[in-house]
Amino acid sequence: MKEITFKSFDGKELSCFLWDDVQNPIGIIQLVHGLTSHTRRYADFAEALNKSGFIVFGDDHRMNGATAGIENLGKAGYDNFNENVEDELEITRMLKERYSLPVQLFSHSYGSFLAQRYIEKEKSLINGVIMSGSAHMGGARLLFGKAITFFQRLLFDVHAPGRMFYKITFSLNDKYFKDDKIKNAWISRDFKEVETFNGDPLCDFIMSHGFFYSLMRGLYDVYRRENLKSIRKDLPVLIMSGDKDPLGGMGEKVRKLNALYLELGLNVSMKLYENVRHELTSDFESERIIGDITSFFKSNLQAP
Repeated sequence: MKEITFKSFDGKELSCFLWDDVQNPIGIIQLVHGLTSHTRRYADFAEALNKSGFIVFGDDHRMNGATAGIENLGKAGYDNFNENVEDELEITRMLKERYSLPVQLFSHSYGSFLAQRYIEKEKSLINGVIMSGSAHMGGARLLFGKAITFFQRLLFDVHAPGRMFYKITFSLNDKYFKDDKIKNAWISRDFKEVETFNGDPLCDFIMSHGFFYSLMRGLYDVYRRENLKSIRKDLPVLIMSGDKDPLGGMGEKVRKLNALYLELGLNVSMKLYENVRHELTSDFESERIIGDITSFFKSNLQAP
């Protein structure tokens, strides 16, 4: 693994990570990580993709990991969501120019919501996208969240911890797994992986009010009909989730996202894994799941 600094569209320097121990690479996988996480957590997954012929590259988002640093974890501005999307677009352009190989996205959780917006804006750069641990987040709850964060913006500093939304997005997820007696049990049924997450100083922090304000507005843009209609119809999209993932409504919100994309006429497929929780690549069945991921990526190598 190599650590690289990438200067994005507005001059912001992002800490990025490259796994390129590949003899004859067949493509590039761009990792788009989840909330309160960072790209180095995907090291084992990246090395598995290397063995299948893929170079892997990913950034730590502006409010995460090595890009933010311990002192600034979770501190995000009011346009953070859109900035994150533009960062991923800029990274893809750089990867295409540097390697002249097909690029595909593996996006997880919050990263998958960035990917939902990404594919509305991008028309030719990528050959495929996986949305892991994803969901449809539109509807009345989104409108409520948009209204609440509007008023919170008037009351709180942009970088103050958004404790209410943290409880909604993280703490309440554990209510489905009360018998497990471990914090963040919703992430994985492999508790060694959960303990590693809980013990990582770059994980499990409270995002700022600025972040949640930008998230609600970013998601609102994602589900605007005119934006949804702009998605390239032939782009291969794979939605993957565990059927015991609270973020995906135990499968319900995952099916809703799949149904929406089918209604739009997109080239979409869905995999729901029985008894699996939020993080597919840290589950007991990760070898099988990574096999499915690799098969999807290999099937999309013909240039778009």
